[in-house]
Amino acid sequence: MMTGIERVVSVIRREPGAPVAKGELTFDRGFARDLLNWRAKGTVADGVSDTDLIIACCRTLNLDLICIQSGEMTGKEDLLSINPTDLGSLINEGLFVFWVVDGAFQRAMTKQRMMALLKFWAG
Repeated sequence: MMTGIERVVSVIRREPGAPVAKGELTFDRGFARDLLNWRAKGTVADGVSDTDLIIACCRTLNLDLICIQSGEMTGKEDLLSINPTDLGSLINEGLFVFWVVDGAFQRAMTKQRMMALLKFWAG
């Protein structure tokens, strides 16, 4: 059985028959807790770290990859975040990690919502 890392690498290499890799850009803290409480019948503890919530959600949803933001997500405190020192935990789970480097697009996204930004750029 392939790990998420192996699945994503096979897609990147365009290997014939490569399975579709599944992942998520971000997890909302409330969604993550609700999902896990629903699946575990309300047994998710309050003190669970963001890293553990991300891992549990990825397991529950059978995801192969996760995107992590490198910079501060000002105004996005409801999103799960991870300390770079915890990346090993995600990799040990077999998750492919995309590290999104903070740049102009991410800064613009912190100022307004995605659709407003796209409409602005479309003219």
